[in-house]
Amino acid sequence: MVRRIARRNQNLLEENNLRVDWVGRMYTVVNLPDEIIENPYLEQTYVISQLREYDKMLISLGLADVVYPEFSKIEGEAAYLLVLYPESDYLNWSRFIFNLLITGSVITCLYFFWTLYLSKYI
Repeated sequence: MVRRIARRNQNLLEENNLRVDWVGRMYTVVNLPDEIIENPYLEQTYVISQLREYDKMLISLGLADVVYPEFSKIEGEAAYLLVLYPESDYLNWSRFIFNLLITGSVITCLYFFWTLYLSKYI
């Protein structure tokens, strides 16, 4: 759901400096101003305050309740990487069964390939 909404609104997200990867995570880099760099205790507070700017856009897209932020300092830079992960506390049974069938098919094909062709040479 998050990936689909993010793909449909990719232009809006890019206008707000958010990128979307193939998994559906949204990410951006938050650069720290000089006055924040001088006081390291304010760095995370500043990043959280910048997150509030993205909240308005996420609320308008209906994603504010289903994405969770994570930020980490970029080594050697005065910046933080802000990643918004989609919630994944549920199990999609149809996707699970589909992946199980694909995996079973691949294993079956490899088994028959091994027994029919490669076992002659051993």
